[in-house]
Amino acid sequence: MTRLHDALHALADEAPPTAMAERIVVRARRRHRVRTLAVPTAAAGVAAAVLVGSLLGGGVHRSAPVGSGPKGVINSGPVPVPLPSGTVEPIKYAYTDSCRQGQVPIPDDPCRQWRVVGLSGKQWRVTDALRSATPHKGGEPVYGPLVVSGDGHRIAYYRLADERFVVRDLTTGRTTVASQRVPWSEYQRTQATLVFSSDGSQLGISRVLYKSEGHALLMDTATGQVRQLPAGSIAGLGKDASTVVLTTSKGKRTYLTLARSDGSQVGQPKELDPGVVLEGTGNQLSPNGRLLLTTPYRGSGAADDPAVGAKSRLSTISLVDVRTGRVVSVDSIHLPPGLGTDGVEAEWVGTSTILLACGTDASSPPDLETRAYIVDLGTGRSRLVGSIKLHSYGGAMLFGAYAR
Repeated sequence: MTRLHDALHALADEAPPTAMAERIVVRARRRHRVRTLAVPTAAAGVAAAVLVGSLLGGGVHRSAPVGSGPKGVINSGPVPVPLPSGTVEPIKYAYTDSCRQGQVPIPDDPCRQWRVVGLSGKQWRVTDALRSATPHKGGEPVYGPLVVSGDGHRIAYYRLADERFVVRDLTTGRTTVASQRVPWSEYQRTQATLVFSSDGSQLGISRVLYKSEGHALLMDTATGQVRQLPAGSIAGLGKDASTVVLTTSKGKRTYLTLARSDGSQVGQPKELDPGVVLEGTGNQLSPNGRLLLTTPYRGSGAADDPAVGAKSRLSTISLVDVRTGRVVSVDSIHLPPGLGTDGVEAEWVGTSTILLACGTDASSPPDLETRAYIVDLGTGRSRLVGSIKLHSYGGAMLFGAYAR
């Protein structure tokens, strides 16, 4: 059973039966650049993909934004218009809004649909992307993933209308549809996460089942061709996905499996060094397909933990050789103070640069903020590349257009 499943069941057990806001299921072990924030009962964590809402009694209502928030909040205005079918500027941010606290999630509710923000600040709704839908036999809503490529030129998501994953190229307006259909009856029993290869040519699709890791998929973003990968969650894709790293868990141990782009497995799984953890849901495999981006296991984040610096709570990055699972280097990094210890999103950007995103210490519903930094592993220096502020009681926040 993976840590995702552990987190899911733990949160389900702890959440009040009549919770008035969305409960967030955190993918604590690994696997856009997505930072999910929620009410205190499900505080700080990374969600790649899984948001679980409480269905409340009463009539069905259209939702609306919570209301105006502090300056710089990107969801304080009216609900955006639909994303046009033609060319669109690069996407810098994507997010979801919980809208009115405690409302029943509606699949076609305009307020609750995925939203994207261009470099100019213009916003649109991705109207055909699955945001939430109630399973046929009842139960809590299933939420759909969305991912933005590092250059901001592509987005990918699950489209319920034809039960397929799709990739939209915003430079041409073309939509590529996956050759393999994932029926809603099957999808609703999984939680999917998505990741682009660094050149944008491939889309990795991980499907986590209730008690096991489902077989991952690899989709060609130009043709839509889909290949099945070994079981596991995708930790990263080489630049062109010629190398794929998947993870599976057995108890407290995590194993790395290597695969080729045709889906064939390379060698036997290797145990990941127990002194490190995979953070978040982005592409954590270096462009050359050899090094996996991890962080030291920080326990509870106590002040005497060597991985926790005096001014920056995360002070080192560990690189793991994917062929052995062992740490081959530990690099010091320098982040500004005031960032949270949990829910760090880590992703490769270039040969020696990475993206780190995490919430601020001051972030608390309904005033939420996540910041993203590009970090040079050679010097340890960081620079701010984006900040998302929401006035909301929960939602997903992710970054794009940082690799330009």
